[in-house]
Amino acid sequence: MRLIVLGTVIDTDDMRQTLDRLVELVADGRARRISHQIATINADFLVHATDDPEVQNILLGASHATADGMPLVWGSRLLGVPVTERVTGADLVPEFAAVAARKQISFYFLGAAEGVAQQAADILIRDNPGLKVVGVDAPTIEAVSSRDPGILQRISDADPDVLFVAFGAPKQDKWIDQNLSQLDVPVCIGVGGTFDFITGRTTRAPVWIRRIGLEWLHRLCNEPRRLWRRYFRDLTYFPGAFFRQWRAVRYNGPAELTVSTSQAKDQITVDLDGALVQSTSDRLRAVMATTQPGSFVVIDARNLTHVDSVGLAALVDFAVAARKTGGSLVWENASTKVLAAIDAASLTRFFRHCAAPAEDLTVDQPPSVAIGHSR
Repeated sequence: MRLIVLGTVIDTDDMRQTLDRLVELVADGRARRISHQIATINADFLVHATDDPEVQNILLGASHATADGMPLVWGSRLLGVPVTERVTGADLVPEFAAVAARKQISFYFLGAAEGVAQQAADILIRDNPGLKVVGVDAPTIEAVSSRDPGILQRISDADPDVLFVAFGAPKQDKWIDQNLSQLDVPVCIGVGGTFDFITGRTTRAPVWIRRIGLEWLHRLCNEPRRLWRRYFRDLTYFPGAFFRQWRAVRYNGPAELTVSTSQAKDQITVDLDGALVQSTSDRLRAVMATTQPGSFVVIDARNLTHVDSVGLAALVDFAVAARKTGGSLVWENASTKVLAAIDAASLTRFFRHCAAPAEDLTVDQPPSVAIGHSR
């Protein structure tokens, strides 16, 4: 299941479900010759997303997004759709290596300081006999910043199934997004400092501290000068923001929704009548699955009485699907209550982005398209 947490989408899968999903995405990427971007989202990511529309659009467009931070786990519980398990990059990569060794899925390691990625690869190969690491590269910051085509060529020549990128967030995620269409790698994952954790260059908190959700405090105690500003900002921002979204999306009414569609030329109108909530969101996703690529989608919300965090995620996925195929999505006749839920979930800017024709859109200058109006 997917839900919206403060302007980003989060998948509620636990580690085992996440690994199964990654295996599926590798197969899908190979079969359709496309690349899937995976995001491991922590609290700092959420703050970046509120300040940077490019980061928000990347995270909302990810094929899978894990909760790599306890504030997201706590926030999901408050919103009534609990994330089953925190899935961090530092845990995901070693676990995925064990699966990849069995299923002959190949890895490529990109980034970190000189020698760190190679050492991490050596450790994972040692611990997982049969693991295929087809490339290791630690390009200079200048090569990364200048988007050196040699990096892409080396990855292409190696032909991996999975690319791990360790440039630090959000730089790594922006780099993946900018190069996704050229990489031709089924799955690309930004992993931050994971290689440093694997090699022991950065020490993780004891397991019992991780289990009670205080790994952030352990890191703060070890690196106070570098991290205190970040954690102070997070701790002061999130309680109020989570409460604001919870108050706007909470719902105890009847879970009834009728979804009907009509089409005229290239425009598809989706009429929502009732509550778009956790138990009814699959009805909208069923319509999304049958929508032609490149369609101009109008969500007629005049009879939409409520939308919760899961319903918002379904609408975001619909907008992303339309956007990726050259289409767009706008809202029409949304009530004040529904618009308040969109705003409380930090999605107003995103839906304006998805309402503009692709050729007219720039991230730095979002179009002045108001939610609630069709073309």
